[in-house]
Amino acid sequence: MTEISFKDLGTRRFVKLMADAFREMKGGSTSTTTNANAKAVCKRCGCNNPRFGDFDHCSRTCHHLSEQAQKGVCERLGCKNPRSGKHNHCSKTCARLSERPDAPACARPGCLSTVYVPTKSKSKGKGKMHFDYCSSACFHKHSDEVNQTTLCFLDKDNRDFNLVKYMVAGQLALLKVARIVYPKTLAKRHLDLGVDINNVNLKFHGTVLGCSSLYAAGQMCGRGGCRVCGILAYGMLQRCVVRGPGLYVAPQANISHGYTVPSPDGIRCMFLCNVFEAKDMSQAITNYADERLILPRYVVFY
Repeated sequence: MTEISFKDLGTRRFVKLMADAFREMKGGSTSTTTNANAKAVCKRCGCNNPRFGDFDHCSRTCHHLSEQAQKGVCERLGCKNPRSGKHNHCSKTCARLSERPDAPACARPGCLSTVYVPTKSKSKGKGKMHFDYCSSACFHKHSDEVNQTTLCFLDKDNRDFNLVKYMVAGQLALLKVARIVYPKTLAKRHLDLGVDINNVNLKFHGTVLGCSSLYAAGQMCGRGGCRVCGILAYGMLQRCVVRGPGLYVAPQANISHGYTVPSPDGIRCMFLCNVFEAKDMSQAITNYADERLILPRYVVFY
């Protein structure tokens, strides 16, 4: 009689096989079902384990894997997960990502997914707008992966682009908008401070653009006279001397325009910043002594 290990078999099957083996020793015959199941293997493709009892598979796991294989994989390009129920995709996220196959790629380098397109709303044209990334995970990964500040230029269907466009409407002839991606070491001092301050507003900061490479290719020049590239590389460290020491921001773009200096090509730009405030300040120009209170988020070219 072949030696049988209890660990390799379920309890019920082990007892049944032991009873058949005992009858065989006494000269009896084993059950027809046992002989048939001993020869049959699990129906799941690639599994060579014997079936469990009168079932078609060796376990519940193989049964569920076979069902998923019959459903097929998610229809979104690049996704290999099985479909969910009777749907064509594995999840709501994949279904939304497939709504616009012509959507741009995720802003994080190396990600093959398209950007996240929210469910269409009742507002006219609002459903066409998209985010920069395919998911919040890619958004946080991008910040973790960069070693220096980089710019992501936004297209006209981007939600952030339309936010900036709304804020400068009637004040500036908008050309481009770039979202700033900071390395964690540079953004951490601002984000840590924002935990204890509830009020965060968007305000403008105008300064000197001394190069053409930033507008043309999003590359910082490193020149001392280009204060825009200096702020991108090191944060808000420059001190304004026009109105006295400090950092100045304004709630309206046309006010900050007076503090901008164009590049050799005639392009001007200003920052749209996150401003951490203890209370809502509506002054035309606000002075801040603490650099951590201001974090530039977008570069607005006009």
